[in-house]
Amino acid sequence: MNQGKHTAGKVVLIVLIVLVSLFDLFWLIGTIGIFMEGEDASVSYNDMPVAELTDAPYLEELGQMYEGNATAGYTYYRLHIPVFSAGNKALEPEYDLYLDVEGEDYDDVERYYSYEEEESESVFERESAPLIPVGQTGEMTEVLRIADDADRIMVTFYSTADDYYDSENGRQMEIHKPR
Repeated sequence: MNQGKHTAGKVVLIVLIVLVSLFDLFWLIGTIGIFMEGEDASVSYNDMPVAELTDAPYLEELGQMYEGNATAGYTYYRLHIPVFSAGNKALEPEYDLYLDVEGEDYDDVERYYSYEEEESESVFERESAPLIPVGQTGEMTEVLRIADDADRIMVTFYSTADDYYDSENGRQMEIHKPR
């Protein structure tokens, strides 16, 4: 009787070893397959929003007041960027705009961020934010505070988040303030 329990324990141990080995084998085959196809663990270019410029960006003066007073010596401007949604996901203008903005001096231009209280934004407001559907053109905007004595800014526009974070493939443009 004691020998039967000992044999049953060995059988259970062997079955567990076989199951773990099969799991490891399937995992290894899947991993090799991914690398053989040239894919990596990150999101592929085809799975992200892509914004392509369709026309030259331009500035629109908003004045000294925009959701509050501008710092002395600065004026608010809205940067308009006409784009085409070229990826496989719609562009969310509020989140998919990747650019660097600078002036001749380090303090010539500041990006303006509106800080709304999280409690004031309902799920409906977030879900109804404007999108630029795939294959459509639209406009992305950014509010800037620009020094009154600066006559132009430099903008580097990136089509994707990957390009922005890797600092690659940026399109640099000089944009003059409206007169």
